Amino acid sequence: MKFFLFLFLFTALIRAEITFEISGVRNEGGRIALLVYEKAEGFPDDSEKALHRLTQDSRKGKIVFKIQELKPGNYAVVVLHDENKNNKIDKNFVGYPKEGFAVSNYSKIARPKFSKAVMKISKSPVKLKMLYP
Repeated sequence: MKFFLFLFLFTALIRAEITFEISGVRNEGGRIALLVYEKAEGFPDDSEKALHRLTQDSRKGKIVFKIQELKPGNYAVVVLHDENKNNKIDKNFVGYPKEGFAVSNYSKIARPKFSKAVMKISKSPVKLKMLYP
């Protein structure tokens, strides 16, 4: 029993740097945000509920984010291209984003569901491709 407790505690302490490679960024305007969720609450719109929130200025092509000490596990990842820097997801009248985005396990524009977006993250790089309407 002590062995299993030790193994559990040791596993919980193992954390690694995880690199996220975002391809297909269409321009240098605005900011790119990376959101990592471990729970469905807030996914995909409420960045305050994300476990990790990182942003950087946009660059055409590929952008790389690094998260230090991310414990291996199941997470849903959202990337947003806030082209007009208004700190929100601009949507059309139907509710689809007007700006670029990427969601783990999604290769087409669709309303993402947490259960489908969850992926096991344990090693780098995690690759996502931006989608634009």
